[in-house]
Amino acid sequence: VEESNLSRLGLDKPSAVITLTIEGVPIVKPLEGDETAEMSEEPGPNEVIQIRFGQFEGHDFAYRQDQPKHYEVAKEVYDAMMAEVLPDKVWTYEPSKVKSFSTTTQGKTAGFVKEGDRWHYSLDPDIPVDKTLIETRLSQLRTITTPRFVEYHTLKPSDYGLDNPDYRIRLEFEDGSAKELLVKAIKEQSGKFYAAVSGETRVFILPQSSVDLGTIKLQDFEPTAEKKEAAPKPPPRVVPPKRP
Repeated sequence: VEESNLSRLGLDKPSAVITLTIEGVPIVKPLEGDETAEMSEEPGPNEVIQIRFGQFEGHDFAYRQDQPKHYEVAKEVYDAMMAEVLPDKVWTYEPSKVKSFSTTTQGKTAGFVKEGDRWHYSLDPDIPVDKTLIETRLSQLRTITTPRFVEYHTLKPSDYGLDNPDYRIRLEFEDGSAKELLVKAIKEQSGKFYAAVSGETRVFILPQSSVDLGTIKLQDFEPTAEKKEAAPKPPPRVVPPKRP
């Protein structure tokens, strides 16, 4: 199969590549210089087989590197193989490197911004928030997993409504990079959502509990009365005088 043909089947940039090493058959031969002596055994050469897996227009394909042909495989086989090689975590990041955490829903964005060692609420910096609760939530959000991948290599997120998501859960990092989790409710299945990380091709299912971790409700992050009392007061905001 020519490389140009592979690209038409999604195999030039495969979803996964599996390499199988088959142990060689031992070679049995007499010891050198004495054909009547006991036979010796030497390991035979191993056979290495590489298989690419990809998706194109709703079909699943496989291609053996050592054979000039490709195969269409059953979706059940493809999904089972991908479940073995892919982790069920939906994203990875270092919580201590996050400088901004926000959620956009129904056109409104709310979140938290970190300045130095202090977090503040993006819509009103004077409202006190509990740093520990925010950092705990970021650690929990990092560990969310999916019970099932719907598609591993989609070129049309719009098929799942992810071009117009119900939630955008956005993290910005100290180095200037960002990650965004797009989430869309599945109308036919209450409490389940389609989701994808922006810029990636995998679409997966998330339960309500995982989506709730990314949803910002201010009351969940307000410090207790004791913490409010003990917390150092932020410096007063300087308001420049109005010009006459």
